[in-house]
Amino acid sequence: MELLEEIVSGPAPACGHRDRLRHMARRALRNVRLRLAAVVLPLAAVLLAVSWLVPGAAGLGPAPASAALDIRREGGHYVVMVRDLFADPATYQRELRQRGLDVEVRIVPTAATSVGRPLYFDGTRDHSAITTIEAPGECVRFAGCPIGFRIPVGFHGHAIVLIGRAARPGERYGILEAVDAEGEPFHCVDYVNKTVAEVLPLLRERGVRAKFTSYVTKSARPSAPASWYVYEGVMVADGQALMLVNPTPNPQPRPRDAFCPERR
Repeated sequence: MELLEEIVSGPAPACGHRDRLRHMARRALRNVRLRLAAVVLPLAAVLLAVSWLVPGAAGLGPAPASAALDIRREGGHYVVMVRDLFADPATYQRELRQRGLDVEVRIVPTAATSVGRPLYFDGTRDHSAITTIEAPGECVRFAGCPIGFRIPVGFHGHAIVLIGRAARPGERYGILEAVDAEGEPFHCVDYVNKTVAEVLPLLRERGVRAKFTSYVTKSARPSAPASWYVYEGVMVADGQALMLVNPTPNPQPRPRDAFCPERR
């Protein structure tokens, strides 16, 4: 098509042979255009019909629903679930703003047990406007077992919601998990108020590397006195824990069945 356009739009030739060539080129160009029209117009009609039957097909018609968030209205609330934990954060904000909500969703690396869970809310005066949607069944977690969150349709404040995603290898958690929470290495392990010497073998058996902190040192160190007592611990990355220790036993230790109701 470009070659034919160049031939027919060039300067007028002096030779009669060139005139005949230009005439033939114009006729060929006209035939090509007619044939392309015969193909393209019906094809466009087919694509348009498909776009009506399948919205968003072929780039025509309404845009398909976003896969980043699943936002549904139920009565006077929007129920929000995250479909894509690796989407551009701006996508979450855009989809929420389309519904008049000033809610900032942040995805943070967490332990596998917290993937997809909304872990923290902020921005409301009484922290009650936004509520979590709990997973069905029994939950033994202190913070509950949310799988989504619910926002009032008329919510006009600003809120921040943190959603957990699986941490990449070597990536530190954005929100820490108790070492004995459900799904974590020390779940249902009796370690509270045991000495460091007693807890170290338990850590090694489970493939967990630990650092230690205390009310005395107030910093993380690779070791602690073997006779000190372990109060509690948190997972800071896959296979890495931070343990709180002290020279004397905890006089008010956390209940042994806090994360492990099977002990009852």
